[in-house]
Amino acid sequence: MAFDFGIKISEAGYDVFTATDKQLIFKSDFQLIKVAFSGTVPLIQNWITITHNLGYIPQFLVFINDSNTNKTCLGTAMWGIGVARADTSKVYIKRNNVSGDTAYYYIFYEQA
Repeated sequence: MAFDFGIKISEAGYDVFTATDKQLIFKSDFQLIKVAFSGTVPLIQNWITITHNLGYIPQFLVFINDSNTNKTCLGTAMWGIGVARADTSKVYIKRNNVSGDTAYYYIFYEQA
């Protein structure tokens, strides 16, 4: 009998030994996005830069937590609230017309 080594977690009601991949919550050989850098930065009305130096444009997420505790995900075309973009060495974040909010960022190893 061959053994499959790794970790599996099945959904409630499914036997982890017989569950199909669709019935698993986690399997150690699933593709997972890996975080290279994460953190928070206070926002001002100028561009904030976060250096990653990965040598390629990575996938990234930027969320703004504004003074009303609303969380907004920024994209490359979100000029009304703010904007986030990346190049081969940095991620750039700008919050429009407001200072004092906090940005939460995640920069992933996967290329955009």
